[in-house]
Amino acid sequence: YNLIQVFETCPPVAHADLYRLETTHESDPLWLAEEMEQRLSFIEWPDRVPALFAGTSSWKIKIDFDEDPNFRIVSVDRPKG
Repeated sequence: YNLIQVFETCPPVAHADLYRLETTHESDPLWLAEEMEQRLSFIEWPDRVPALFAGTSSWKIKIDFDEDPNFRIVSVDRPKG
């Protein structure tokens, strides 16, 4: 299981799935911030490492289930400022 998958595209992309963070080292946001600093990053379960996003400017995309199982509700919040 990989926490981060990196894709060497233009621009470089990283996908992080933080759902399974367990150890103190894994929950330290510094290593993750360094890994994702130079990439367009998509992060699942960002609430697992809230310190990573403190004071940052990021788009937030939330996908919820709809009453109809064939649909999803998507909300997008742009950075404030």
